Formats: sequence, C-alpha cells, structure tokens
Amino acid sequence: MIAAYAEKLGLPDFLDGLVVGEYHDPDPPAGWVVADVKAASLNPHDTWTLKGQVGFPFEPPVVLGCDGAGLAPDGKEVVFYPVIPGGEGLRMLTDGVDGTFAPKVALPAANLVAKPANLSFEEAAGLGTAWLTAYRMLFTKAKLLPGERVLIQGASGGVSTAAIMLASRAGAHVTVTSRKEEALDKARQLGAHDGVLSGGRLAKRVDVVIETVGEATWGHSLKSLNQDGRIVVAGATTGAAPSADLNRLFYRQISVLGSAMGSLDEFKTLCAFVEHADLHPPVSKVYDGVEKVPDAMRVMEAGEQFGKLVIRP
Repeated sequence: MIAAYAEKLGLPDFLDGLVVGEYHDPDPPAGWVVADVKAASLNPHDTWTLKGQVGFPFEPPVVLGCDGAGLAPDGKEVVFYPVIPGGEGLRMLTDGVDGTFAPKVALPAANLVAKPANLSFEEAAGLGTAWLTAYRMLFTKAKLLPGERVLIQGASGGVSTAAIMLASRAGAHVTVTSRKEEALDKARQLGAHDGVLSGGRLAKRVDVVIETVGEATWGHSLKSLNQDGRIVVAGATTGAAPSADLNRLFYRQISVLGSAMGSLDEFKTLCAFVEHADLHPPVSKVYDGVEKVPDAMRVMEAGEQFGKLVIRP
C-alpha cells in the first residue's frame, strides 16, 4: 500500500524525514483488527513525531496520522480512538504504532467507535484528537457549567474550534482570541459570543480559560480569570516556560489543570454528544491522496488553516 511515513526523525528540515511510498500492509496482533481509512486528519503530533519530539522512544519507520474515520471489517462506519492501551503514559498512533495516513490501519478492536450518523468521514476524521482534547478540557477538567464564561485562546486550530462549538452548545458564554479579525469572524459563526484580538482586554472576566498556546498567552489568560477561576492547559505551542505569576495564582485562588487527550468512554460520550447536538467539525481543506501529506503539513506548520486539514488516502 502507499503510505506517508516517517523514515528519519529530528532532521533540520523535519519534512526531509517524511516519505510517501510503498509500505507493508498492517499485520494486526491478537485483539486488533484492520480498518479501511476513508479520511484522516492532521495534528501537531504528526510534526512532533517527525521532529523527534516523541514521548515513546522507537525506531522508524512509522506511518503518521493520529486520527481517522473509515470502515470496520464488518463494513460499519467508525471513527478511530487514537490512544493505544498498555504501558505507562499516553501512547498514540504514530508513537511507534502505524497511523492513518494510509489506506488501512491496524487498531485494537475496542478502538473502533460508531461514527456519528450526522457526520461525513471527513468531518468525523477530526474527532479523535482535537475534539476529544477539547471535550476533556471543558467537561472533565474544568467541569464547565451552563451560564459560565469561558475564554478560548486562539480561534482557528482544531482544539480551539472544537472548544468553541462544544462550550457554546453546552450553554456557556464563549470569548475567543486571535491575531486575525477574519478568524474572530469565523469563530462567531461557530458559536462564539465575543472575540478580541490577542492580548486584548475582555469585557468581563471569565470562569474558565482553555489554554493551548502557552507562553504568548499565559499572562493574558491569568489576568482574564475571575476569583476561583480555572485554567486548563493542553498545549504550549509558543513556549512551555512562561512566568508563573504565583502571586496572582494564590491571591485569586486560580486552579491550573493539565489535560491530555481523553478516555475511550469520554470519546464515546463525545461522539454521542456530537450526533445529538448535530455539530459539524469545521474542515479547512480536504486533500486527495497521501501524496498531499507534505503540502498539508506545510499549511499546518504555518498556521494557515481554520479547522482541520483532512487527507483522503
């Protein structure tokens, strides 16, 4: 089969380690199955793998792609839960386990979850990482309630767009930030109530902040919180070591909560929520063929998308 895979990790230009070419068919161990991939979405985890920023040491090659949707062996439409069970820590597809940038993928049978009936394969392909991350941040970690105010730092990424739609549908008041007015306008179309340019003053302080940007927005996030506010962190794309501002943390009794991905049960609940609420994950662009993975990665690395970039293998 033709796949997009990492042959070398940590090269000066990370894309030099990416190969699109012949790759062996999946050979599933006991308890695993082979699914047909109809659509797969890109995530920063894919570029982190190529850059050698991996939590699980492994020897390449490995097929990239954390997320996807397709057909189970019995023909049922499914989405793929991307976390691989066993061992310590959070191991995902691409962490030494072949991923979804290929026509077929091997997964534990339990990782195949019924696709929300309201979604296309392309829309469903983004649920496994970005939407699951946003769901856990909002409802498991922050315990967001209807009527509360939430600030989402960055308006255009996969986690941010998911958080906008989930929080607004759950009855929260959503404020977003972005460097671009165009992104703020698109965020309002998804359900955001307010939008401010990055670092701008909010009309009212918020109860919850969804933080995936890191150093560039950390100070603004802390200043934007109410007394007893909660900030949930699931990324640090602009730097992982901001000033902690401890005085503000303890004076205002702010809770800082780390979050990563989510459980299989949370994923099933998310899929049911998406279908019941008829939510449609925004897709920025669809590429036909794994040959387009390098082009899509360049777009993602430049931050030019609004929503998910999707590959149809």
